[in-house]
Amino acid sequence: MFFSISSVCASQNTTDSVSDDVNSSKMNTHIVSGDITGEEGDSVYFSVDILDENENPVMNGSATLSLNGKNYESKVFNGTASFGDIEIKKGMKQGIIYYHGNEYYNDSTQTVDIYLVEESYKDIPIYDDDLDIDVSKQTENHAQRQIGAVKAIDDSRATGNPIALALLGLFVITSNLIFKRKR
Repeated sequence: MFFSISSVCASQNTTDSVSDDVNSSKMNTHIVSGDITGEEGDSVYFSVDILDENENPVMNGSATLSLNGKNYESKVFNGTASFGDIEIKKGMKQGIIYYHGNEYYNDSTQTVDIYLVEESYKDIPIYDDDLDIDVSKQTENHAQRQIGAVKAIDDSRATGNPIALALLGLFVITSNLIFKRKR
């Protein structure tokens, strides 16, 4: 009689196929952003949405906005990273947004364009004092205004003042009505 007993060693019962690939269980992410726009010297506010591969908001983590060697940090809350006090400087063209990921989400990056708004104003001369104004033109304009005023006075004397005539007419009508009542 021959008996056979099998035994299993604990070290042999382990799975050799366990993978240390942590990224296989993490979800991929992507960043949705617009452009940064502002005038030179402005301090602007900018926010981005960070979504997972199912288009759901990433619930937490941190993000960095890198512009011309300066980094702006933000916590991600309900899929939104907000960056404040971004200084707009001449020469800025692009920046990079980094989502740093965590135990649930993979890292992601996005390039953002920066548009510098330059206001253009029409060339309107502004005179701060009377020295900038040509004195001969100023005297000529003053003389033309005086001639126009004198002409208007002469015209009103020739035709009569229509307002004064209307008031006089109302006065006469009112007076007649008052006198008729008293009789």
